[in-house]
Amino acid sequence: MLLTVTGRKSGQSHTTPLLYAPDDGSFIVVGSNWGQTAHPQWTYNLIADQRATVAIKGVKTPVLAELAEGALRKRLWELATDSWPAYITYADRAYSRKIRVFRLNPVLLAPGPLTP
Repeated sequence: MLLTVTGRKSGQSHTTPLLYAPDDGSFIVVGSNWGQTAHPQWTYNLIADQRATVAIKGVKTPVLAELAEGALRKRLWELATDSWPAYITYADRAYSRKIRVFRLNPVLLAPGPLTP
């Protein structure tokens, strides 16, 4: 997937290629940063502005991001690691950093006004 977020400082659009796992119509993304000790920048931007766009096979979808915590995070982490087991290695490398897990929920756009 290509995730496009708005930079929290610049206000510019930034696009990042990411692995994702599906979750009942939503998308799970993981801010692993390959196990580095710092969170990837796109996660800070997504926390600052939850509105984003994903593109999968050329189809763009507006989404609202939800930073997963507690039981939701545990469930989404299991789905993500089933999809890409290397996330477990990245979590070990990240030491004390808790890797951020997001659920990207598609935004249903309201239809335009009806015309007679």
